[in-house]
Amino acid sequence: MFFFLLFWPALSETVVWYRIKATASIFAVLVVLSAAISSTVVVAAHRAYLIPSPDGDFEALQAAFAHPRPPYAYREYSYIFPWLILTWIGWLFTIWSTYLVFKASHFHLANPHVVGEYLRQEEEEKRGRF
Repeated sequence: MFFFLLFWPALSETVVWYRIKATASIFAVLVVLSAAISSTVVVAAHRAYLIPSPDGDFEALQAAFAHPRPPYAYREYSYIFPWLILTWIGWLFTIWSTYLVFKASHFHLANPHVVGEYLRQEEEEKRGRF
């Protein structure tokens, strides 16, 4: 979302585009939060469940898992705790990036002339150097 402001800073931002970015940012925060919570619950519960489907595929699923496999106790995996920690840290960074999206969009909506003046000054400096 910042790339639009980076590559096309002179474009004027509409309220519709601001709302689309805000909705997408909040959706990203909620998706990462749900992944972190669900991962934490699965690890804390020590188990996973196989739920039968209405199509009768449960027997096929049981046959597929009848062979030797890793246990369902997820706390025994060495990589699960770094996964949980990094997921929660990622959620914090997602919140921070959402804050930056709101702040940059609000500034861009409130001050469209500042960006245009900056671009004009930069262009004049380039012309003066050559």
